[in-house]
Order: sequence, then C-alpha cells, then structure tokens
Amino acid sequence: MCGGDLTAEQVFAEHRRWGEVVKKEYADHVIMEHANTKDPERRLKIGYLSPDLCTHTVALYSEVLLKYRNKDKYHITVYFCREYEDADAGRLGEYVDKLVNVFKVGGGQAAKMIRDDEIDILVELTGHTANNRLDILACRAAPIQVTWIGYPNTTGLDFIHYRVTDPITDPVDTSQPFSEKLIRLPDNFLCFIPHPATPAVRPPPFESNGWVTFGSFNSLAKVQQECFDLWTRVLQNVPESRICLKSNVAFSMPHICNLWYEKFESKGIPRERVLLIGFMDGQDGHLGAYHKVDIALDAFPYGGTTTISESMIMGVPVVTLAAPKDKPLHAWNVGKGMNTVAGLADLIAHSEDEYVQIATKLAADKERLRGFRANLRQDFLKSPLGDGPRYQRNVEAMYQTMWAQYCSGDWPPNQS
Repeated sequence: MCGGDLTAEQVFAEHRRWGEVVKKEYADHVIMEHANTKDPERRLKIGYLSPDLCTHTVALYSEVLLKYRNKDKYHITVYFCREYEDADAGRLGEYVDKLVNVFKVGGGQAAKMIRDDEIDILVELTGHTANNRLDILACRAAPIQVTWIGYPNTTGLDFIHYRVTDPITDPVDTSQPFSEKLIRLPDNFLCFIPHPATPAVRPPPFESNGWVTFGSFNSLAKVQQECFDLWTRVLQNVPESRICLKSNVAFSMPHICNLWYEKFESKGIPRERVLLIGFMDGQDGHLGAYHKVDIALDAFPYGGTTTISESMIMGVPVVTLAAPKDKPLHAWNVGKGMNTVAGLADLIAHSEDEYVQIATKLAADKERLRGFRANLRQDFLKSPLGDGPRYQRNVEAMYQTMWAQYCSGDWPPNQS
C-alpha cells in the first residue's frame, strides 16, 4: 500500500525496517539447512499458511488452490493460524491432505514443524494483515517461501523469495520496490470462487427506480479526498443518479452516516441521492446489497479486489482508474488487471476526466447495463478470473519453475 504523502520508496523502507527488526528477533530460530530431496520430477509438498482459510475474503481466492490441485503431483498441508475453525474452514479442510493449527505455536517451533513436514514450498496468504504469522517465515521454515493474495505490497522479509503477481497489475517495468522477486502468472494473480451462499442476480435497479445508482462497497479508508471528489464529479455529471455506499461498522452508526451526508452536501449532492448501508448478515445479505447498484465505482489509489469480484458476480460492472505511469502501484492497478482479463478494458480510465466520461456513458447505455445483469456472472466465471482449472494449471507450472530453479542450485532467486 502507498497512501498519503509517502512515496513508494518510503513505504518500502518502512517494510524493510520492520523486516530487519523481525530478522534480529528470530535470528536464533533460523533454519540454516533443509533436507528436501532436490529431484525436479518428484511429488512436491506445498504448505499454505493463513488465518483466513475460513469465512474470509482471502478464502474466496485461496479455495481454488486447494480444490483444483493435481493430487498426484502435489501434497497439500494447511497451517491454520486462527484459534477456532468455522464451517468454511471445515469445508476447505476437506480438500487438503493435512491440516495443522499453529495458532498457539511459537514462530520457531512452528518453523521446525514445517521443516519436519518436509514442505518444499511454503506460501503465506496474509502479509501485513491481521493474525499474520510472518514470524514463521522469518525462521526460514521451508526452502522456498512465497507471499500471495492477502496484502498488496511487500513483506520486507529477506527469507520470502517470491511475491506472486501478473504482468498487468505489476508490469515488468514497474518501479515499485519489493524485497521479494516478482513472479507473474500469465493471466491474473487471482482467481475467485463465489461463496456457496451467493444469491441469484436480479434485474438492474434502474428499471424500477427510474434512475441509475452508482456504488462502492470498498473500505471507507480507501475513500480519500481525491477519490471522493472524483465520485461526486460523476454524480454531478449524471444529474438524476444516486450513490450507494456500504460499510458494516461505520454506516451502522447514525452519527457517522450524518457526517457522510454532510460531505456529499458540501459538494452539492443532497442526502436523498445518497444511500448508506451498514451491516447485513451473511453472504446472501452482503451480496444482496448489490441488487441496489447499477454501476460500481472503484476507489484509488488503493483500489478494490474482492469488491470488484463480487460486483461482477452480481452483474455489476466496475469503472476503475489505472495507476499513472509514474506511480505503477500494485494496490492501484488491481482493477486494471481484473477488467482487462474480464474483457472490459473499455471500463479502465487513464485519467480522472476519462473516469467521469466512462461512468457517464455507461449510465446512459441501458441496454448494456441490462446485458451485464444477464451475462456478467457467467462471463466472469468463464474468464481467467473464474476458471479454476486453468488458473491452477498456471499455478502448478509456476511451482515447477520455482522448484526447478531451487534444484539447479541457482538460489536464492535474483530479485531483479
């Protein structure tokens, strides 16, 4: 992530400082050698380390890694980092060969457990988010260590060798610094499996409302002033339109809602054009809120990920703003990557003016909005964003590339 007045280099320096602190703290626990047999042809042992393989957005992208893996070539162990398993954790656990709960296990001890399990490639799915166990990777638990999915920036740890991405979200000439080597999947770094409780798509709300409703269910922390100002420009350019925002906690509190009504009123948008939604129980409740939205507006400079996937699954197209060439930030470019792979490149803006133009044009194209409602879910699931078997083939080819380099002795990988 990179926000406020900090440059990408300053944010990277903070991650590296953190990495140095953790490196020193766990220096006595670092595993210096691994006994894994360097045979490029043998069955590999993959470990996934995460607290979020449960009812959590990360699981919507991680399930594919468990569900579609080649069982003849890959043994899978999940190292679960949450005290209690829920129903989704139990369901996901049925896909794997072994599940170990390391919530109460110290970093050094957990690293030895993973070493003794002879894990060849350890993939952490959390990064610097809640309940992460980067301490385990700081102990060099496996010969190949990877970060992926859960966090849109570097870990700052020396012993994490790869960060998984794609050539659109992180172009090969990116200037954003990472402590890991970037390894790019050919389509997109994500593949989304809808939750089993996902509701059916309904007709676009403009048909019953008589107006188009824009929306965003992104975290309010992503809606900084520049982003808010751009959204209000869209509303001003489409005079009869409304906007729907959702925040489980904030918009469940009336005084916070009033603050946001006042923010919109200061831009000439009366509160009757603003719909604020708080907590809605369950996946069917949460995703059902998309029944109120015709067009989703992506945030910037930290864009959506799950909000984009969920929007498309619910038949709602997403207008996104690509990162400028001098700021090719991963967190900003996720929407660009997803819309490109979904075949919706015309919904990617390259300037704020173009963002307004695209949103305005789409709001006027009622037939296209009806088409999205009828077809976008299936189009998404047929695209690389939803094609689990295709994605997993690419993932396993990536694992073979990593393993072949390790076996060759050309290790660790060059970070350039």
